[in-house]
Amino acid sequence: MLQDTGYELDICFTSVQKRAIWTLWMVLDTIDQMCLPVVRTWRLNEWHCGGLTGLNKAETAAKHGEAQVKIWRHFDDIPPPPMELDHPFYSNIRKDRRYADLTEDQLPSCESLKDAIARALPFGNEEIVPQIKERNGY
Repeated sequence: MLQDTGYELDICFTSVQKRAIWTLWMVLDTIDQMCLPVVRTWRLNEWHCGGLTGLNKAETAAKHGEAQVKIWRHFDDIPPPPMELDHPFYSNIRKDRRYADLTEDQLPSCESLKDAIARALPFGNEEIVPQIKERNGY
């Protein structure tokens, strides 16, 4: 349907969300636009929820209490507990080659939502917005 209507995607920026990337690739292939450049950067990764990584909402509430979960979800400047060295995902994240050139402060053990915005927003303002403006004649 997208191809039949002549729909064209402009710029595609992705993070490490595998389902989103897979869906995007399927759409691009279907509408014959696989030639679009894909920019991958750790700055667009999801919020690093530290010690909550791998827990669903119910498990998090059982471990930390429903009130604390609401605080983490509603206050953007309060980070979750940090990811400890013995966390099941700690070494996977720290040893991931995508992060090999990052300093310790660039790859923290957790971040508040405010921290995640501060990480992603400069990339958006410096890389994404200028390209959109250029393509749209601004």
